[in-house]
Amino acid sequence: MDSALENKVMNYELTDLKPAHYALINREQRELLGNLEKFQAPYLEEKLLQEGKFSSKKEYVEAFTEFKKYVALNKFSSKPLGMTSKKIDEVWHQFILFTKEYGDFCRYYLGNFLHHSPDTPLTKSSKDFTINFFKAYGETFGDVPKIWKENNEVLNYLAGPDCSSEPAGCSSKCSADACHGTMCSS
Repeated sequence: MDSALENKVMNYELTDLKPAHYALINREQRELLGNLEKFQAPYLEEKLLQEGKFSSKKEYVEAFTEFKKYVALNKFSSKPLGMTSKKIDEVWHQFILFTKEYGDFCRYYLGNFLHHSPDTPLTKSSKDFTINFFKAYGETFGDVPKIWKENNEVLNYLAGPDCSSEPAGCSSKCSADACHGTMCSS
């Protein structure tokens, strides 16, 4: 990479996909986040809003942004990551149906196809995949937004005994250690 382009990438100000101040990300990972942040898919927005999967553009944009974070985490992680949000999974499902665009996206941003393996009684994913996701998210982006925590049975495990009465995440009474550093946000 030439130094002018390298400086441009390193100085790119991330807003939507900004890592936590303590995140240990390298130049390649920062470049991926910058490229993903610029990526738009208006056909997904149109289709998902048309089908009523999202009630507003704002709701869609939040899910699409979090989908891009999920994609980045899959690129960064050597462990399998669980998908814990039905709304974000809706974005992924619809994107896959645009087969050419999804294939091109995967090749360009990830270097390979990001497969989707639904969780069914015959193909049950491990709770470890969900734990891997929450840990990777916390280490990279900080507090996990509420959209990821909806209807997730693993949350009580992650929250630990001090936070088990807070199914949507931790309250301010919980310490970061009790919540494994990733769950203490609303």
